[in-house]
Amino acid sequence: MFEQILILISVTTVLVGAPGPAPLALASSAVTYGMQGSLPLFAGQLVGLFLVMIGTSLGLARVFLSYPELKAVCQLIGAAYFIFFAYQISTAPIQSERRTVETSGFAFGVIIIALNPRVYVAIFAIFSQFLLPFNDSQVAIFMTAITCWLVALVVNMLWLALGRSLKPLFVNKSQIRMIRFILSVLMVSSAIFPLI
Repeated sequence: MFEQILILISVTTVLVGAPGPAPLALASSAVTYGMQGSLPLFAGQLVGLFLVMIGTSLGLARVFLSYPELKAVCQLIGAAYFIFFAYQISTAPIQSERRTVETSGFAFGVIIIALNPRVYVAIFAIFSQFLLPFNDSQVAIFMTAITCWLVALVVNMLWLALGRSLKPLFVNKSQIRMIRFILSVLMVSSAIFPLI
């Protein structure tokens, strides 16, 4: 069982931690609002992941695989949210450490995870390929979900810390604007690229 747990942790780390729209949103928010100001976004993403796990276990990933149009609609809506978020990050006042509900709040964190079909597919892949070996299937799903969620907690904290650690490297306003712009472009690119 220990080997299966290590494999699950490794796979989840790669899938959750790969630079994509949600992790880059955390880093961008931390650069702009600091760690504390980004905690609602962080919490929203974790709740969103929990909801995706519930949805996946109920079969939503199969719906996305069966109806690619629905997947495309969710991707378009998600890309629009990321463009909005990137704009808010890029144009936020330089000295602001306070978050705003519109740009780094809890609801936004839930939405950017819940509208990302890739998250459903990744969780579906984890549950179908790396389910922990328990005799009771409900226990197996629950323990796999808890393990994935704890890995996401750690990985997302690392993304926040990375964003926060970048801020002191940029002392003047033009440098801060540049890192915000770069992170915003990366975030938008990672959300739009799958649509192309």
